[in-house]
Amino acid sequence: MLSNPVLIPGRNLAQACADEYPKPLRVVLWFCTELAVIAADIPEVVGTAIAIGLLSNNAVPLWAGVVITGVDTVLFLAIQHFGVRWLEGFIGFLVAIMSACFIVEVSLAMPDTVASLKGLAIPTVPEGSIFVAVSLVGAVVMPHNLYLHSALVQVAIS
Repeated sequence: MLSNPVLIPGRNLAQACADEYPKPLRVVLWFCTELAVIAADIPEVVGTAIAIGLLSNNAVPLWAGVVITGVDTVLFLAIQHFGVRWLEGFIGFLVAIMSACFIVEVSLAMPDTVASLKGLAIPTVPEGSIFVAVSLVGAVVMPHNLYLHSALVQVAIS
């Protein structure tokens, strides 16, 4: 077993598993991680294709939305070729655009300010929405990202 499972300096999660577990168990862990990646990516690709169709008033068919999603994935990989900082900068730029759009949408919707502040101060969960809350956690905390982020932390530190 891992002598200190919380912190292994200089090693990411995949490297720590390779050091500590026998090859058959490592293959099972790798296989399970690949299944998790596939299970998480298929709904993301289809969801993005559906969103592109909705945003285009169904002018873009589902198959074309999937192709567009694939092309933008390759774009991200191409940008990463120039270095992690370029990719981070590009993603930061996209987040800035989304934030600006969100601010514009909120200003156009003109929500009740008092009710909005009350909702921020005292959050509530409507009855019957536990499945939505669990799905949000499941969509954010993906098992394969534990491997990815443990490796990205190494890149950021070096």
